[in-house]
Amino acid sequence: MELIEKISEITWLVTILKAVLLLAFTYLAVLVIDRTFTKIGRNENLILKFLNSFLKGLAWVIGVLQVVALVPGMSSFTKTLLAGSGIAAVVLGLAAQESFGNLISGMLIAVFHPFQVGDRVHLINNDLTGFVEDITLRHTVIRTLTNSRIIIPNSEMSKEKIENADYGDSTASSFL
Repeated sequence: MELIEKISEITWLVTILKAVLLLAFTYLAVLVIDRTFTKIGRNENLILKFLNSFLKGLAWVIGVLQVVALVPGMSSFTKTLLAGSGIAAVVLGLAAQESFGNLISGMLIAVFHPFQVGDRVHLINNDLTGFVEDITLRHTVIRTLTNSRIIIPNSEMSKEKIENADYGDSTASSFL
């Protein structure tokens, strides 16, 4: 009987040690991700900021799920949780379709630079002229000639025909 208790104690100690090592490895992975993005200039590029946050969050989710799976009997819970999260992701995706559209459009604006902060633009479909004041993943802020600010979701900006008075060859070649 004592042998079974000792083996049981050793098994729990090994499980706890594995959990601590997994969390430490996850923490180190998050540090590496953060330092990598800091070196390549994450504060300057909107897509890099988003990618940095996404990868750090993904690392933590994977690490915590691995720790939960170590607990006896929780492996099936982890599988159920993953299956349920897939269904929840579909439901959230449908519910937040417009928000995700804004995020994707924001990333495309950040990658292809059809306009930048400070550019004078004219939105042809809306007959709106002004200066781009801010670009986020969700929206673009345009300061009109009457000094008011119009906040336009990026999904609408990507559908707009935009006349950019400041768009030049140097902007197009900087992407290459």
